[in-house]
Amino acid sequence: MVSQRPNLFFAIAAAMLLGVVSNVEAGVLFSSLNHTLLVTAQLADASNSTLKVARAGVDTILVKWSLNASAPPGIDDNYSKVNTKLCFAPVSQLTRKWRKNSNDLSIDKTCSFDIATQNFSTAGNSVQYLVSKTVPYAEYFVRAYVLNVEGNQVAYGQSTNANKTTNIFTVDPITGRHATIDIAVAVMSVFSVASLFTYYVAEQIYLKRKKSV
Repeated sequence: MVSQRPNLFFAIAAAMLLGVVSNVEAGVLFSSLNHTLLVTAQLADASNSTLKVARAGVDTILVKWSLNASAPPGIDDNYSKVNTKLCFAPVSQLTRKWRKNSNDLSIDKTCSFDIATQNFSTAGNSVQYLVSKTVPYAEYFVRAYVLNVEGNQVAYGQSTNANKTTNIFTVDPITGRHATIDIAVAVMSVFSVASLFTYYVAEQIYLKRKKSV
């Protein structure tokens, strides 16, 4: 009977190798980040902070971020950059694997749209973001990742709560239709009807003349 020990040995070795590779390829875990930023998002021309609907290609969102006053002293010593992103709310991730949420930020698809990357400042900063025409219809919030000098995420803040259920807004995408297109369609429709009527009248006149000959 052939011994199964060599096969068992190779199976264990392969499993250990796969485990090592997985650990090497894994990215930063969201659960490991410090929640040290305060983040808000509102329409740039709004008189209050309420943001419900933003039109793609039309509306501008004012995003503000700053270090939370309750953050431990010195925690921001290795903070270098702040990367703000537009992120899908959970309700818009359901049954959509291409928007999946993951604790591993290297494969997380929650925040798929970059807003800006700015130098970190304890006092904070702001950016006005014109909603891109490529942003699809969905429910969103804004998240800011703090990057260290190596470019790795070390902290974050977001414009919603931990469950991502508050301060959620909708992006209304462009329809592809414009007033000029609607006018052109209307004109062509009228022209088509007029042409058909003219042809009908001309045909009737021709038939009558032919009968009278």
